[in-house]
Amino acid sequence: MTAAAALLATALFVAALRAVRLVPATLEAVALARGTAGALAGAALPDAEKERLARRTSFQLLGRFASLAARLAGALAAPALLLLLLDAAGAAPFPEVAALLADPRLLAAAAITFAVFAGARRVRRRRPRSERSEQPE
Repeated sequence: MTAAAALLATALFVAALRAVRLVPATLEAVALARGTAGALAGAALPDAEKERLARRTSFQLLGRFASLAARLAGALAAPALLLLLLDAAGAAPFPEVAALLADPRLLAAAAITFAVFAGARRVRRRRPRSERSEQPE
């Protein structure tokens, strides 16, 4: 039951990350920072305008950081609650599940699996349409 609880908690965490849109929100914050850095590096703006832009963007990024932290806390709350309930019911002791989830072999396997899937997605996106299969999208 320990492995099933760990798998269920992981699946719930991934679903919660998608539900709170953590990755898109992070990418938006990165885009904001990059856009501002590009504007600040250019010579088109006077120094006073660059200062206002930097100040405004820093406040926006601080707000985005707070939003990201809240989203992550929300995504972690669901699987944590599940594991605590399973522990209280005696179905899956929390220390055993935590030890399984922190096992270096499991973490390495998860990292490799993530890298393979992320790499496959990038390769699929970069291939020209003419090289893709003739299946409708």
